[in-house]
Amino acid sequence: PSFNRRMTLTLNEKTFFHSESHTLWSGLIVNSTVLVRLPNSFLRPSDNLLTVDFETGRWVAPPYLSKIYIGPATTLAHYYKLRIFFGDQLKIMAIAAHVLLGIGYIVVAFFRPKDPLFTWLAGLIFVNLVIFAGLYIGWLPGAQSAPIMAAVLPPAMGLLFIGVALALINVQPPTVLLFGVIAITAILMPFGFYDTAMMRVALSLIGLAVVIASLLVATAVVAWGALDLKITDARLMLPSFFLLTWFAARDTYVTVTLPKNELFLFMPYVRPLFLGFMTVVLMRRLGNSLDQLDSANETLNLKLAEQEAQLAVFHQQEREKTADLVRDQERQRLTQDLHDGISGHLASIIALSERAGGGTMKPIEQAAREALNDLRLVIHSLDLDDSELPLALASFYDRLDSQLQRLGVELDWS
Repeated sequence: PSFNRRMTLTLNEKTFFHSESHTLWSGLIVNSTVLVRLPNSFLRPSDNLLTVDFETGRWVAPPYLSKIYIGPATTLAHYYKLRIFFGDQLKIMAIAAHVLLGIGYIVVAFFRPKDPLFTWLAGLIFVNLVIFAGLYIGWLPGAQSAPIMAAVLPPAMGLLFIGVALALINVQPPTVLLFGVIAITAILMPFGFYDTAMMRVALSLIGLAVVIASLLVATAVVAWGALDLKITDARLMLPSFFLLTWFAARDTYVTVTLPKNELFLFMPYVRPLFLGFMTVVLMRRLGNSLDQLDSANETLNLKLAEQEAQLAVFHQQEREKTADLVRDQERQRLTQDLHDGISGHLASIIALSERAGGGTMKPIEQAAREALNDLRLVIHSLDLDDSELPLALASFYDRLDSQLQRLGVELDWS
């Protein structure tokens, strides 16, 4: 049978099975399946009486016991293995995936606190894990506060879903939403410790109503982002939000109508699916961020190369300016030295030769004049920049023509 409470089997007034002596899941909405061998020593040749003692409890979730099948092990084992796989093993794998992915998202939220999607998702996962713990360990001794948390936190979980949906479409969740998460938990927490049937029913109805309404709003937000805003992340997450809302409504109906319907809940399986789709979204964002980072690095490298090239040009220009300045200073110093030194001495020689007169001083005067003219040409050339060729040629023409005229030579300048 599949059941969600403690159960004892008695054959002909002899107990041969008790669920507490087996490793079985037991909780408010958790069902387990067992395959029990009827002891041959307890059987009678005539009619046999099989008695099932089943705990009803005081919880809101109704007790559930499926049909009991009796037959050979070869006939029942195949169906039992299927029930174990889908009802227990697959559920455990889903819970493990939920826990591992949830811990990963919570850790990432600490490293990226400014990203609202990680922050709200971490809060949602934490609250969800607390609720799951309360639902799955509700019957364990010393864990009586777990069902209280499971009854108080669902409204906060619903509001957190809306925050995740808004962050998914790049809308900053309003502060009033976070205030609502904290306020509704603080308001309901004292009522969770009033262990009365009416209070348990009231908390359960409030929690279910807020969760279903919040999931509908969150799904509508994601659908708006996917269909109207055409956001890729919203398109990826829309199927999981739709399935989450649908299965939440379906599981609520199944739980409320127990034992009319079989207790097989889909929410434990769809939550890891939801986190799996969210992982795809976050990996896509990570890939886009890495692409943008690579593109930014390429742009920075190109700009750096351009700046280095410009810096090299500026450096070369600065070196040339510095060299030109040094040359100009050296020219000026040399020109001043030639003009004040040698030029003065040659002028003195010419003046002395003219005063002395006579034919013997004429060659000295002539040589001194030629040396002075050559010196003036050199001094003038030092005053010219390298690029002023027309000016240099004009000065050369002026000095050359005067000397040639003195010698009686006619200059034809073109």
